[in-house]
Amino acid sequence: MNDGGSSRPSVSAPDNKPMAFPFSTQIMASVSQLIGGGQPAASDPLTGRQREVLRMIAEGHNIKAIAKSLAVSPKTVESHRSAIKVRLGINNIPGLVRYAMRVGLVGLET
Repeated sequence: MNDGGSSRPSVSAPDNKPMAFPFSTQIMASVSQLIGGGQPAASDPLTGRQREVLRMIAEGHNIKAIAKSLAVSPKTVESHRSAIKVRLGINNIPGLVRYAMRVGLVGLET
């Protein structure tokens, strides 16, 4: 049901009067974020490619394997790894792995 000129979607309340969806813009933005392409949150310091490289590093892949998987040169992967370390302020691989686990890029293997 629609109120005539409004372009905003509406639903019918139990009394059949139209009402706007009761979702806040913040909730809708969060849902859109989750289902709409995996874009990083505004507070995420890494780009999508950097998160992908970090995930693969945390999974134990070496530079050459990551490069082959992403169809880039090993030097590009090394550049991403360096940028990740700078952005996160982490200077070693174990620290990167802990970060990746903490933010949910990888989980514990059993």
